[in-house]
Amino acid sequence: MNTPPVPDEGALTRAPGSDPSDAGRGTVQQAVLQRLRDAILSGELPGGSRLIQADLAKTLRVSATPVREALRYLEAEGLVGSHPHRGSVVHRISQHELEELYDLRRLLEPEALRRAMPASTAVLAEAGQLHDAMGRETSPARFAMLNREFHLTIYGGADSKRLVEMVRSLTNPLMAYVSASLQLVPDLHQRSMDDHSKLLSALRQNDLQAALDAQVRHIRIPRATLHLP
Repeated sequence: MNTPPVPDEGALTRAPGSDPSDAGRGTVQQAVLQRLRDAILSGELPGGSRLIQADLAKTLRVSATPVREALRYLEAEGLVGSHPHRGSVVHRISQHELEELYDLRRLLEPEALRRAMPASTAVLAEAGQLHDAMGRETSPARFAMLNREFHLTIYGGADSKRLVEMVRSLTNPLMAYVSASLQLVPDLHQRSMDDHSKLLSALRQNDLQAALDAQVRHIRIPRATLHLP
């Protein structure tokens, strides 16, 4: 049996962002969550890595409580798994899961988009700000996070909270695949931006078919790019 790798401490100390130990009491958990999520999506904490609470707390110079809460949140997002006798382990991405996510997104996201149109002025403004932030972002991991927020912001205008939550459950683990795609083919950053621009333009014109065309083209990217075990 292969032993899951234990990440070196440098992986976390190299991750961008504020030092969790310097954050205020109310933001420590959020800072730890951001640091761990970024390290996972960037590949600094690769799939299969054991996440030992005491070691992570020591490395990040925080107590065990925010680490424990962050791991629970990451488990809910599908980026971390909990295994008997091994504790928390970084989720391994796979071709099977990628195909499953793509098939479900094909079914659910067009319906979420239909229900979200016409988009409100507030939704369009927030989505536009996220689009601009993605254009400035150079980190695949951070881009993947912003990409999730971009799409969820648009779908948030749908008249079905249950449908939006179902889509959210797909876009959370999808972050790992988006980040991996961008690391493999950096040019996909511009392709994704182009798709987002077309989607935003269609939303502003309340053109459902153009929006659906841009969306379907966009969600194919990870599946067309990655070839995983």
